[in-house]
Amino acid sequence: MKRRSIPLWLPLLLLAGCGHRTESSETERKSGRAVQTMIVEERDVAGDMILSGDIVADERCVSRVVTPVSGKVQSMSVETGDDVCRGQRLCSVLAVEAADHHRELLVAESEFRLAQRELAVKESLLTDGMVSERDVAEAKERYNVAAVSLRQKNATVPLLGKGAGGETALTASIAGTVLSRSVTAGQFVSAGEETFVIADLNRVWVVADVYEADISRIHEGAAVWVETMAWPGKTFMGRIDKIYGALDAESKTMKVRINLQNPDRHLRPGMFATVHVILQGREMKSLPCVSSQAVVFENGHHYVILAEGTDYRRQEVKIAVETDTLIYISEGLHRGQSVVSRQTLLLFNELNQ
Repeated sequence: MKRRSIPLWLPLLLLAGCGHRTESSETERKSGRAVQTMIVEERDVAGDMILSGDIVADERCVSRVVTPVSGKVQSMSVETGDDVCRGQRLCSVLAVEAADHHRELLVAESEFRLAQRELAVKESLLTDGMVSERDVAEAKERYNVAAVSLRQKNATVPLLGKGAGGETALTASIAGTVLSRSVTAGQFVSAGEETFVIADLNRVWVVADVYEADISRIHEGAAVWVETMAWPGKTFMGRIDKIYGALDAESKTMKVRINLQNPDRHLRPGMFATVHVILQGREMKSLPCVSSQAVVFENGHHYVILAEGTDYRRQEVKIAVETDTLIYISEGLHRGQSVVSRQTLLLFNELNQ
């Protein structure tokens, strides 16, 4: 038997019990086990609105790696889907500008040393009155220009590498997962071209669509729980942290964003998600309620066992809301009916025989 458990943060759902239990006259089945029943009651419960969405990376935790130089990709160190550490090598690029830059660096170093010596000489001659202050000022200006030029050239050295055959190593700026790469070994890349996208998946977003008619029913801060096909029976709790301001012209839907903590990395970008938005206030509704032990899950359907005198029969139901102890039924059950609440699975299996 496989059942899901969806914890909600609603005080009304935490009320102990939801019906009167009886011992059904301690009816003994073929198995000799006592069957306990309960009378179905209705209780108020917050409604929910179901949205469809997708898991995406939190844009605030995404790093896009671009190549600072034009050149040929020499080697690849990671693949899409790999987890990387900050500073880890991703690939290397042989920069075509390396030789030219090396020559320019040598020229800048020579000009800086020349300007430095000239300034020192002029300052010495000024002390002896052999040059004017204007001559010293001009020498100092040439020195400053040469110093700036040299700093700029030296700043590019880590990118282009030293010497005519310098390689540039592209590294990860954050720890995370490689979501995509757009280069392969031997490929030529241009300066500024995006090569890798890395994301820290310890926190992700769910971006879901809300139809125009339902926009007034939601608000930022609303609690939600999220289900995925990849993890059946497991729920992820979160809240709506952003409602986008524009509607899609074709679908007439507005997007909302849910921020989810993902420490176990169960949620991956691209997964489909079903979002249940917990509605409050005027959205409260009264539904039949039974103990969680009264419901059996089989082959994608939920059942209760109705007790009608000394007879028992299976009844398929649809679940609206489920907590750790209570289940609220949207279809298949009504107030006043009697359902088995103990030894339910054993009796269910007997009825299947």
